Amino acid sequence: MLFVHSLKTAAVRINKVTSFFRNGWVFRTFKIKFYSKVIIYLEGWMLGKYYNKIKYFLLIFGLFCFAYNLWELIAGKYSTKQGITFVLECFLGIVLIFLPEFIRKVLKIIVPETIVYFYWFFLFISVFLGTSLHMISNFWLCICWLMWCVMGILGIHLRFHR
Repeated sequence: MLFVHSLKTAAVRINKVTSFFRNGWVFRTFKIKFYSKVIIYLEGWMLGKYYNKIKYFLLIFGLFCFAYNLWELIAGKYSTKQGITFVLECFLGIVLIFLPEFIRKVLKIIVPETIVYFYWFFLFISVFLGTSLHMISNFWLCICWLMWCVMGILGIHLRFHR
């Protein structure tokens, strides 16, 4: 985006921004109008090498939590209504793992990789550990909120200070 900033004083207008994802690379193209000339600027970056590993770890851990909650429902450890709620929340947590890719492919909005990692960490702590494995207590709730605030501030810092 340095190129666009250098043309700031001239009559520059960004007409169209498109994003696409191919072979682990995320591309964003800008169609820039500079006076009467049209310039196409391509910006691309690759997702980290641990992106898919973390995603599949969360998926496997989520399936483990889902099986555990299903076993608790069948064994009758909790009431039927509460057991169904735990199973449903765990299932929705598994679906939410893929929300950043849905946003990237369908809505054409690129979410930074750092923000995705913090989002997945929050899912891991809140949905899978907190709700599915029943680790919610006042102590763990305070720790989760503190970690979420620290990670959010760190994410904002990393996003704007590269």
